[in-house]
Amino acid sequence: MPLLILLIIFQVNQKVYETEIMNPNDQLHLKIKLSSSPEKIYELLSTNHGREKFWVEKSVESNKIVTFYFPNGAIENCRILKKVEEKYFKIEYFNSLVEFKIIRHSEKECILELNNFNIPAADRFEQYAGWVSVLLSLKAYADFGIDLRNHHPDYTWDQHFIDN
Repeated sequence: MPLLILLIIFQVNQKVYETEIMNPNDQLHLKIKLSSSPEKIYELLSTNHGREKFWVEKSVESNKIVTFYFPNGAIENCRILKKVEEKYFKIEYFNSLVEFKIIRHSEKECILELNNFNIPAADRFEQYAGWVSVLLSLKAYADFGIDLRNHHPDYTWDQHFIDN
């Protein structure tokens, strides 16, 4: 299984490097096919309990603001811009806009599209790498019940570890 994940990361990185990273605009567009229902994916993205399963150490939502607590000690307050049950979730995230579109593929499968807009040029590559990590962690948890994160403050992006 770990070899499969590494191959997926390599294949995704190769394609996006050639098509998206070389694009001079301030956007990223990524997709992932999930063997989970749109209902399950929406719950993982739009609830504190869900986000804590694959994305952040702690998530606190209040008055359309969600506060993300990351393992390296970083805290980010994100404004929720729009929610559409089982279909759409949009937030302000690290000085950019992020939308998640959930497209039903079948009763138990969906495609998740992530669009990240207004990314500062200096942050573009790190944003891309971060979203690949988040999306693959989401897939691992949603489809297989596996949490890929190490949950250790000494092994984070700050030390060049691939981890949410």
